[in-house]
Amino acid sequence: MAVIKSGDLQGDSRTLSSVAFNLNDVSSKAQADLNGVKLKAAEIVKQAQEEAKQIRAKAEAEGRQAAEQKARQSLKTEVDQHAATLLPALRTLVQELTTAKQTWLNQWEQVGLQVAVAIAEKVIRHEIANRPEIANTLVRESLQLASGCGEIHIRMNPQDLSSMQSGESMMCDELKKLAPAQIIADKQISRGGCVVETKFGSIDNRIESQLSRIAEELGGTV
Repeated sequence: MAVIKSGDLQGDSRTLSSVAFNLNDVSSKAQADLNGVKLKAAEIVKQAQEEAKQIRAKAEAEGRQAAEQKARQSLKTEVDQHAATLLPALRTLVQELTTAKQTWLNQWEQVGLQVAVAIAEKVIRHEIANRPEIANTLVRESLQLASGCGEIHIRMNPQDLSSMQSGESMMCDELKKLAPAQIIADKQISRGGCVVETKFGSIDNRIESQLSRIAEELGGTV
C-alpha cells in the first residue's frame, strides 16, 4: 500500500496550480483570438456589404444610363421619322407661300399701274377740257404718221371738232397741206383723241389707247 507523504502533496498542489494558471491564459488568449476573428469577420462582412452596395449602385447607374441612351435613341428615331414625314409638307408650304407672295405682288403691281393710268387719264382729260387745241396737235401728229398713204379719214369727237377756231372747213384746209383728209364727227371717239383711217390701216390716237399701250410696255394691262 502506497503512502502519500505531505511533501508529495505539496508538490502536486504546485503543479496543479500551475496547470490551472496555464489553462486560464489559454482561455483568455483563445477568447481574444475569437474576438479578433469576430472583428475581422465583421470588417470583411462590412467591406463585402460596401462592395455589394457599390456594385449595385454601379449596375443601377449603368442600367439607368443604358436606359437613358436607349430612350434618347428611340426619341431621335421617332423625331427623324416625323421630320421625314413633315419635310415634304413644309417644302410644299414654303413653295405655296412663295407663289402666293409673288401672285400678291403681281396683283398689286397691276392694281398700282391701273390706278396710275386712271389718274393720268383724268389729268389729261381735265387738261384737254381746258385746252381744246391739244386735239389739234394729236391730229397733226397722226397725219404726219399717215402722210403718203393716200386719202385719209379722221374721226374725232364732235366737241373737239366744234371747238376748232373756224370750224371744219378751216381745219380741213390746214390738214390737207399734210395729206388729203376728210374729218368725220364720231361720238365713239373720246375727247382729245382721234382715229386716222388709211387704205393701209388705221392709227388709233385716242387717249385711252395711248395709255393702254404705255401700260403694256410697263408689263400690265388696263
